[in-house]
Amino acid sequence: MKRMQKDKDMLEEYYFSKGIQGKYAKRYAEGTNMTLIEPDVAKYFSDHNAVN
Repeated sequence: MKRMQKDKDMLEEYYFSKGIQGKYAKRYAEGTNMTLIEPDVAKYFSDHNAVN
């Protein structure tokens, strides 16, 4: 596993030794449900409520 380079803006008191990489990755992937519409179709709707 590659280690992150130390960020000069990160404070010393941040302690990630017990952090778990990818802990919420599966839940994030399951929860995304965005649908994009083409610009020529979007011009007929004023906002997202009009589409629904």
